[in-house]
Amino acid sequence: MERTYRILIAEDDAIISETLKDYVEEMGHTVIGIVSNYEEALSFCDEQPDFVFLDIRMHGKDEGFKIAKAISENYLIPFLFLTSFSDKKMIQEAAKFKPAAYLIKPFTKHDIYAALEIAIAKVEVKNADKIELKDGQKYYYINPKEVLFIQSEDKYLSFQYTNKRLLIRANLKDINTKLPAYFVQCHRSYIINTQFVSTKTTTDFTIGSHHIPISKSFKEEL
Repeated sequence: MERTYRILIAEDDAIISETLKDYVEEMGHTVIGIVSNYEEALSFCDEQPDFVFLDIRMHGKDEGFKIAKAISENYLIPFLFLTSFSDKKMIQEAAKFKPAAYLIKPFTKHDIYAALEIAIAKVEVKNADKIELKDGQKYYYINPKEVLFIQSEDKYLSFQYTNKRLLIRANLKDINTKLPAYFVQCHRSYIINTQFVSTKTTTDFTIGSHHIPISKSFKEEL
């Protein structure tokens, strides 16, 4: 069965955004929202769409670059740039954010289909070494090399990175067997990436500024 994607459109031109929505939905994907500024875009990014169409220039400002920066720093979401500008300076600036694709307006339905298919294929290759977790209708791709530790919080798993944290509705059992050998469970609520451990005592591990407890039941294994 062909996979469908939840897509966010960030575009300030109503005609273009509705046309894009029609094209994307005809391809079998779902548009979870249409936004036209930074604040609206980030509120939808909290819902973890699978893909984002980003207009670079919105309301006379380079909102797309601002949104792309936030997505790159705080979310694990691939995006594609849309723009009317094809000059060298704009393309070089856009390339800094490493978009999955760069599409020039005006576009056709075929342009959108081709750009999205290529962008998704690139993302899937990029995600090949990552761990896939499903939370309801959402898919998350976790690069284990970047995760400091994983903490179980009620019905959620908290993935702690150097500068961010990601919450996914799952449990330690869902991911424990998928992790590389350098991950070890040291507590019923914690799995740590041993590559980031700076110190260890009889009661805890230190990873950056975090102190991860070691429970009695896991001491023997460790």
